[in-house]
Amino acid sequence: MTASSLIGISIKRVYLLRYKYFLAASEFCAHYKREITSLKTPMPDVCAGFLSSGKGAFYDTVKRFLLGLNDGYKLEKDVYEGIKSNCLRDADNLIMANFFYSLGKNGLQNEVTNIVRFNEIFQEKAAKYAVDLKKNGEMYYKLFVLLGIMLMILVV
Repeated sequence: MTASSLIGISIKRVYLLRYKYFLAASEFCAHYKREITSLKTPMPDVCAGFLSSGKGAFYDTVKRFLLGLNDGYKLEKDVYEGIKSNCLRDADNLIMANFFYSLGKNGLQNEVTNIVRFNEIFQEKAAKYAVDLKKNGEMYYKLFVLLGIMLMILVV
């Protein structure tokens, strides 16, 4: 029963990680927009300032991006390989690579427009994963707990 419940918990945790990942990405967009419009802060300082405010999967992605930024990303593929997260699907990893690759490449007005666009995408993804968490995460958790109870009854 315990192993079965742990499987259910781990599946539910994946949905929760995705949800929290895109919430943090949306927070990063707000932080980035505020920093570049009012303070004209350089990219590494924006990332470092954001990293001091929390922890989680997205923060790890920002750390990896910041380390790769110092080495210099040449192609979007390099960014993808540098920031790829195991908790995200491949399509979501591509979106994140596109997002990080585009940071700091345009003028202020275009940069703000891109940030607003990506923020909307991240909020949509967070809403989608919130529904998935509530629907699928809870379902898998309950399914595997019931499976464990059923196996326990069959064994006894």
